[in-house]
Amino acid sequence: MLSSRKETQHTLPAAEAVATQLTIASNQEKVRCGDLRQAAFWCFGDILHLIRTTSWKAAYEKSSRFSRNQELPYFESIAFDEVINAIEDSLIECIPDQRALIDSGIAIAMAIKEAEDCTAMLQSLANLYGFYNYVHTLVATNGAAAFFASPTSTQKVTSISVAGGAHGHIIVSWPTEFGSNLVEAVQSNVWYLRNESRNPTFAEFVVEHLAYLLLAHGKYTSSLNFRSKVAGAKFLGTVGFRATSQTYPSLTDPGDGHVFGTTRKSEWLQGAIVHVEHLERPGGVPRSSIESYRVPAILDFAKTRLHTAGAMPNTYFTGRALRDSAGSFEQSFIKIVNTTSAACSQAFSLGAAECKIAVDDLSTSQMTAYLKALAGHTMREPHQYLSCAFNLNWPIVEDDALDAGGNIQPPRLIIEPFEIARLGIDTACRAGFDKVTWDGASDSYPSKPVIKQLPFEQWLYLTHVAH
Repeated sequence: MLSSRKETQHTLPAAEAVATQLTIASNQEKVRCGDLRQAAFWCFGDILHLIRTTSWKAAYEKSSRFSRNQELPYFESIAFDEVINAIEDSLIECIPDQRALIDSGIAIAMAIKEAEDCTAMLQSLANLYGFYNYVHTLVATNGAAAFFASPTSTQKVTSISVAGGAHGHIIVSWPTEFGSNLVEAVQSNVWYLRNESRNPTFAEFVVEHLAYLLLAHGKYTSSLNFRSKVAGAKFLGTVGFRATSQTYPSLTDPGDGHVFGTTRKSEWLQGAIVHVEHLERPGGVPRSSIESYRVPAILDFAKTRLHTAGAMPNTYFTGRALRDSAGSFEQSFIKIVNTTSAACSQAFSLGAAECKIAVDDLSTSQMTAYLKALAGHTMREPHQYLSCAFNLNWPIVEDDALDAGGNIQPPRLIIEPFEIARLGIDTACRAGFDKVTWDGASDSYPSKPVIKQLPFEQWLYLTHVAH
């Protein structure tokens, strides 16, 4: 079906184009054929993500309601044969009545798997680009534009380009001012694309996935931290002295929404925090039965940091304390502190401006012990903040209040949202945390915005006390 479509103008540069792609004023990096294969499958996965979201939008416009009873797709390390099966399953979900088209997609995946050199793999990627355009046209509604910019888009002369190599590798080249390594180059190109107000071409999309692969292999991760000379991370700043806005809205997503949406337009980032948080709860399951705030995948956070590229701060939500032992909180204490502090430390090393830790289901004495330990074990710079998150709709047992004589009073249950919010400030101060976060999630859907759960006078009081 796709063979009649003329896609040759979209093919990535072939091996003989290497000499014309490199200039004196460029840096370059070699990528092995095996790494290109893995990146190609990651590209395929994100192509499926784009197709899936397009089909969701089309379904929403037809029924005016979005409903999904499955968890978000979650990546894992599997054999190539299993990848082919997963691709088939995703295509069946997105285009169930297009068996011939599904077979074409599987054939492209098989060609990527079986390609013996980089030139053949680049051709398969070009075919994947044509496949995406065809499927998008099929499933999109109201003439919705495809994700990729035209291959003829105006670009910098040596803006990131891909060329086939003669010895089982490809060469990625970029202008010297874009940085000294591929991760820095992609960050610079993200800035360039935002300034040009366009999405990436498919070739730039492939290079972005090569950068993801390098990060997954632990290479150039320092290019995402606050010391990076190209696009260093941003701190939250001080209220009253911020350059663009004194009150930041926090734009929240597990990662893909930031990569494909939030970070693609300068106006969407203006005065905003790019917050990575995996919030998901099956319908009808109460919050007491499931941790709806899952720890985000650290690779998703790294990809989000890559695409934010220092334009605005990135923050990270680690959720509530894990349960390790069947016994008491004390028996689980060491492992949950070490696990959570390790997650926060890694996020901070990748340029997080803040890590939020939820304290649901802990008594006040447990909160204080837990947060103090986290403050002591987490590796971070002074301007990287730890924040304790208090849910205003989650009752708290206060079991460490003292009377006038210094004796511990009997435990009491706190249920009033204002009192919980006030307690959050006190707990953050006692535990050595830098910030307090107030959360308004509940078992009702949709949740009522937290700013509407207390009167203005109480919010004003709490804000002044917290500062």
